[in-house]
Amino acid sequence: TTASYTSQEGRLGWNSEDGTLQVGMPGGNVSLQIGQESLVKVKATEDILNGQAVYISGASGNNPQATLAQADAFATSHGTIGIATEDITSGQQGYVTTQGLVRGINTDSFNEGDDVFLSADTAGALTNVEPTGNYIVHIGTVTRKSATEGIILVNVDVVHPLSEIKSDLTED
Repeated sequence: TTASYTSQEGRLGWNSEDGTLQVGMPGGNVSLQIGQESLVKVKATEDILNGQAVYISGASGNNPQATLAQADAFATSHGTIGIATEDITSGQQGYVTTQGLVRGINTDSFNEGDDVFLSADTAGALTNVEPTGNYIVHIGTVTRKSATEGIILVNVDVVHPLSEIKSDLTED
């Protein structure tokens, strides 16, 4: 447990800060903290930056396709799965954190402990002001405020509009 760990694809090592094993994922940019987070490998439909929220917009081969999420419409919000945990170029594969910590992002406009929501104004962006209207997506909680080393605990909760729930009940 005292050896230093350098992220490398397939390398398994101890993470003393988080108290868990971690493994380097393909590409060498992401390490998975085993038992403390969940990742999904996606194919980007557009350029996606580390820390931006995404939704599943389709599939390509064995991978779900990820597109920047936005809370302005049902189609771009209801499939929100998490936050990109690395920069992903359009047409390339990368990782999205669906549960757990996303590190190394800009959280300077938030405070530690703030809940963050999917923005209705800008695709992929987060806000600490709960949106009004039908498309509310709680993304998670800021655990570290920093311009470069910020951390968000991702725990996505898509709040379905009352009108959607009512139509589901009347269809049965």
